[in-house]
Amino acid sequence: MTQPSYHSRYDDQAEPLNWGRICGIAFAVTVQATVIMMLLVPPSIQDTGKDQDEAPKATIIEPPPPPPPPPPPPPEQIKTPPPKEVPPPPRVNTPPPPPTPPVIMNTESPMSPPAPPPSPPAPPVQSQDIGASVDITFMRNNPPDYPREEMNAGVTGVVILLVTVNAEGVPTGVKVEKSSHNRNLDRAAQDAAMKWRFNPGVKDGAKVGDVVRVPVEFKL
Repeated sequence: MTQPSYHSRYDDQAEPLNWGRICGIAFAVTVQATVIMMLLVPPSIQDTGKDQDEAPKATIIEPPPPPPPPPPPPPEQIKTPPPKEVPPPPRVNTPPPPPTPPVIMNTESPMSPPAPPPSPPAPPVQSQDIGASVDITFMRNNPPDYPREEMNAGVTGVVILLVTVNAEGVPTGVKVEKSSHNRNLDRAAQDAAMKWRFNPGVKDGAKVGDVVRVPVEFKL
Protein backbone atom coordinates (compact mmCIF):
# COMPACT_ATOMS: atom_id res chain seq x y z
CA MET A 1 0.00 0.00 0.00
CA THR A 2 1.52 3.23 -1.17
CA GLN A 3 1.70 6.14 1.08
CA PRO A 4 -0.01 9.27 -0.08
CA SER A 5 2.28 12.10 -1.03
CA TYR A 6 1.83 15.46 0.50
CA HIS A 7 2.29 18.52 -1.67
CA SER A 8 3.11 21.69 0.21
CA ARG A 9 2.75 25.28 -1.08
CA TYR A 10 6.39 25.87 -0.24
CA ASP A 11 7.43 23.36 -2.92
CA ASP A 12 6.20 25.65 -5.73
CA GLN A 13 8.48 28.62 -4.79
CA ALA A 14 11.64 29.24 -6.96
CA GLU A 15 15.07 28.59 -5.62
CA PRO A 16 16.89 31.66 -4.25
CA LEU A 17 19.66 33.35 -6.40
CA ASN A 18 23.19 32.03 -5.96
CA TRP A 19 25.32 35.22 -5.92
CA GLY A 20 28.60 33.36 -5.77
CA ARG A 21 27.82 31.54 -8.96
CA ILE A 22 26.71 34.70 -10.71
CA CYS A 23 29.92 36.53 -9.76
CA GLY A 24 32.08 33.65 -11.04
CA ILE A 25 30.32 33.63 -14.39
CA ALA A 26 30.68 37.44 -14.74
CA PHE A 27 34.39 37.31 -13.93
CA ALA A 28 34.97 34.59 -16.52
CA VAL A 29 33.13 36.56 -19.19
CA THR A 30 35.19 39.70 -18.39
CA VAL A 31 38.49 37.84 -18.67
CA GLN A 32 37.52 36.34 -22.03
CA ALA A 33 36.43 39.75 -23.37
CA THR A 34 39.73 41.33 -22.26
CA VAL A 35 41.76 38.61 -24.01
CA ILE A 36 39.78 39.02 -27.22
CA MET A 37 40.26 42.82 -27.23
CA MET A 38 44.01 42.49 -26.68
CA LEU A 39 44.21 40.13 -29.65
CA LEU A 40 42.26 42.51 -31.89
CA VAL A 41 44.23 45.69 -31.03
CA PRO A 42 47.35 46.18 -33.38
CA PRO A 43 50.76 46.33 -31.77
CA SER A 44 51.50 49.78 -30.43
CA ILE A 45 53.80 52.04 -32.33
CA GLN A 46 57.04 52.28 -30.59
CA ASP A 47 58.01 55.72 -29.33
CA THR A 48 60.79 56.77 -31.63
CA GLY A 49 61.11 60.27 -30.13
CA LYS A 50 63.16 58.97 -27.24
CA ASP A 51 65.42 57.04 -29.60
CA GLN A 52 65.90 60.12 -31.72
CA ASP A 53 66.83 62.13 -28.64
CA GLU A 54 69.25 59.46 -27.52
CA ALA A 55 70.85 59.13 -31.01
CA PRO A 56 74.32 60.70 -31.25
CA LYS A 57 74.45 64.08 -32.95
CA ALA A 58 77.25 65.22 -35.24
CA THR A 59 78.74 68.64 -34.46
CA ILE A 60 80.40 70.57 -37.32
CA ILE A 61 83.44 72.44 -36.14
CA GLU A 62 84.26 75.36 -38.44
CA PRO A 63 87.96 75.80 -39.17
CA PRO A 64 89.54 79.02 -37.82
CA PRO A 65 89.79 81.91 -40.31
CA PRO A 66 93.06 82.25 -42.16
CA PRO A 67 95.52 84.75 -40.68
CA PRO A 68 95.50 88.22 -42.32
CA PRO A 69 98.15 88.84 -44.99
CA PRO A 70 101.25 90.65 -43.77
CA PRO A 71 101.28 94.42 -44.43
CA PRO A 72 103.17 95.55 -47.53
CA PRO A 73 106.65 96.90 -46.92
CA PRO A 74 106.86 100.70 -46.66
CA PRO A 75 107.93 102.44 -49.87
CA GLU A 76 111.50 103.39 -50.05
CA GLN A 77 112.02 107.08 -49.50
CA ILE A 78 114.12 108.67 -52.16
CA LYS A 79 116.41 111.20 -50.62
CA THR A 80 116.65 114.32 -52.71
CA PRO A 81 119.86 116.30 -52.45
CA PRO A 82 119.45 119.73 -50.84
CA PRO A 83 119.26 122.64 -53.29
CA LYS A 84 122.48 124.40 -53.95
CA GLU A 85 122.66 127.93 -52.68
CA VAL A 86 123.22 130.38 -55.52
CA PRO A 87 125.15 133.49 -54.46
CA PRO A 88 123.35 136.80 -55.18
CA PRO A 89 124.63 138.85 -58.12
CA PRO A 90 127.08 141.59 -57.28
CA ARG A 91 125.49 144.94 -56.52
CA VAL A 92 126.49 147.78 -58.84
CA ASN A 93 126.12 151.32 -57.57
CA THR A 94 124.67 153.47 -60.33
CA PRO A 95 124.99 157.27 -59.98
CA PRO A 96 121.70 159.20 -59.71
CA PRO A 97 120.55 161.05 -62.84
CA PRO A 98 121.35 164.75 -62.98
CA PRO A 99 118.53 167.07 -61.97
CA THR A 100 116.54 168.52 -64.83
CA PRO A 101 116.26 172.30 -64.89
CA PRO A 102 112.73 173.66 -64.45
CA VAL A 103 110.95 174.77 -67.60
CA ILE A 104 109.43 178.21 -67.36
CA MET A 105 106.66 178.84 -69.88
CA ASN A 106 105.84 182.47 -70.52
CA THR A 107 102.35 182.36 -71.97
CA GLU A 108 101.79 186.06 -71.78
CA SER A 109 102.34 187.91 -74.91
CA PRO A 110 101.39 191.40 -76.00
CA MET A 111 99.03 189.90 -78.61
CA SER A 112 97.03 187.55 -76.28
CA PRO A 113 93.48 188.78 -75.45
CA PRO A 114 92.57 189.50 -71.83
CA ALA A 115 90.74 186.78 -69.84
CA PRO A 116 86.94 187.24 -69.58
CA PRO A 117 85.59 188.34 -66.21
CA PRO A 118 83.93 185.64 -64.01
CA SER A 119 80.17 185.22 -64.42
CA PRO A 120 78.01 186.55 -61.58
CA PRO A 121 76.51 183.93 -59.20
CA ALA A 122 73.03 182.68 -59.99
CA PRO A 123 70.27 184.19 -57.90
CA PRO A 124 68.89 181.90 -55.15
CA VAL A 125 65.88 179.85 -56.17
CA GLN A 126 62.87 181.14 -54.38
CA SER A 127 60.53 178.47 -53.12
CA GLN A 128 57.06 178.66 -54.65
CA ASP A 129 54.27 179.18 -52.18
CA ILE A 130 51.40 176.70 -52.58
CA GLY A 131 47.98 177.21 -51.15
CA ALA A 132 46.07 174.50 -49.30
CA SER A 133 43.68 172.27 -51.23
CA VAL A 134 41.12 169.61 -50.57
CA ASP A 135 41.99 165.91 -51.00
CA ILE A 136 39.66 165.06 -53.89
CA THR A 137 39.95 161.30 -53.35
CA PHE A 138 39.06 161.58 -49.66
CA MET A 139 36.19 163.96 -50.52
CA ARG A 140 34.70 161.55 -53.07
CA ASN A 141 35.02 158.58 -50.72
CA ASN A 142 33.21 160.50 -47.96
CA PRO A 143 30.41 162.48 -49.64
CA PRO A 144 28.01 164.56 -47.51
CA ASP A 145 24.76 162.97 -46.35
CA TYR A 146 21.82 164.15 -48.47
CA PRO A 147 19.02 165.23 -46.12
CA ARG A 148 16.07 162.83 -46.48
CA GLU A 149 13.39 165.52 -46.63
CA GLU A 150 15.21 167.48 -49.37
CA MET A 151 15.90 164.26 -51.27
CA ASN A 152 12.24 163.24 -51.17
CA ALA A 153 11.18 166.77 -52.17
CA GLY A 154 13.76 166.93 -54.99
CA VAL A 155 15.59 169.96 -53.53
CA THR A 156 19.08 170.61 -55.02
CA GLY A 157 21.67 173.32 -54.54
CA VAL A 158 25.34 174.33 -54.30
CA VAL A 159 27.07 175.38 -51.07
CA ILE A 160 30.43 177.19 -51.13
CA LEU A 161 32.44 176.67 -47.92
CA LEU A 162 35.54 178.32 -46.51
CA VAL A 163 37.46 175.65 -44.56
CA THR A 164 40.36 176.58 -42.28
CA VAL A 165 43.03 173.82 -42.07
CA ASN A 166 46.22 173.54 -40.02
CA ALA A 167 49.72 172.49 -41.12
CA GLU A 168 48.72 168.80 -40.93
CA GLY A 169 45.74 169.30 -43.27
CA VAL A 170 43.13 168.81 -40.54
CA PRO A 171 40.15 171.21 -40.68
CA THR A 172 39.80 173.46 -37.63
CA GLY A 173 36.80 175.53 -38.73
CA VAL A 174 34.28 175.89 -41.56
CA LYS A 175 31.80 178.56 -42.56
CA VAL A 176 29.40 179.11 -45.44
CA GLU A 177 30.56 181.66 -48.00
CA LYS A 178 27.59 181.16 -50.31
CA SER A 179 24.44 179.40 -49.17
CA SER A 180 22.29 177.02 -51.15
CA HIS A 181 19.21 178.78 -49.75
CA ASN A 182 18.43 175.64 -47.77
CA ARG A 183 19.51 175.35 -44.17
CA ASN A 184 19.63 171.53 -44.16
CA LEU A 185 21.86 171.39 -47.25
CA ASP A 186 24.24 174.00 -45.79
CA ARG A 187 24.48 172.11 -42.50
CA ALA A 188 25.07 168.79 -44.25
CA ALA A 189 27.93 170.32 -46.27
CA GLN A 190 29.54 171.80 -43.14
CA ASP A 191 29.35 168.49 -41.26
CA ALA A 192 30.98 166.65 -44.16
CA ALA A 193 33.80 169.20 -44.55
CA MET A 194 34.86 168.80 -40.91
CA LYS A 195 35.49 165.08 -41.61
CA TRP A 196 37.56 165.59 -44.76
CA ARG A 197 41.35 165.78 -45.07
CA PHE A 198 43.18 168.57 -46.91
CA ASN A 199 46.61 169.24 -48.38
CA PRO A 200 48.22 171.96 -46.25
CA GLY A 201 49.76 175.05 -47.76
CA VAL A 202 53.52 175.43 -48.39
CA LYS A 203 55.41 178.68 -47.71
CA ASP A 204 59.22 179.02 -47.88
CA GLY A 205 59.43 175.24 -48.14
CA ALA A 206 57.48 174.58 -44.93
CA LYS A 207 53.90 173.37 -44.44
CA VAL A 208 51.53 176.00 -43.13
CA GLY A 209 47.86 176.29 -42.40
CA ASP A 210 45.53 177.98 -44.87
CA VAL A 211 41.91 178.58 -45.89
CA VAL A 212 40.39 176.43 -48.63
CA ARG A 213 37.34 177.33 -50.70
CA VAL A 214 35.31 174.17 -51.35
CA PRO A 215 32.09 174.03 -53.41
CA VAL A 216 29.65 171.25 -52.42
CA GLU A 217 26.87 170.34 -54.85
CA PHE A 218 23.68 168.50 -53.95
CA LYS A 219 21.99 166.99 -56.99
CA LEU A 220 19.72 164.07 -57.68
